[in-house]
Amino acid sequence: MMPWAWYWKHADDESYGEECPTREAVIAAAHREVRPGETFEIVEARMSESVEHEGSDFIPFLRSRNHEVLTAPAADQRTADK
Repeated sequence: MMPWAWYWKHADDESYGEECPTREAVIAAAHREVRPGETFEIVEARMSESVEHEGSDFIPFLRSRNHEVLTAPAADQRTADK
């Protein structure tokens, strides 16, 4: 089993994408991709390392915790937070 990592996805997507080491990093990654006011989901999870998933487009989470649905801030708030 892989170590705990954070992932995000658009609210209407079926699977999570980019892996990040921290909650703050995954939120920043999502903010680079989503539009202001758009919702997205983050989760902390551990993925399978099973050889049966090698080369697969989808690797399942074996455990997950800390799931949140968040809304991207307005563009002016993103600038003010930096």
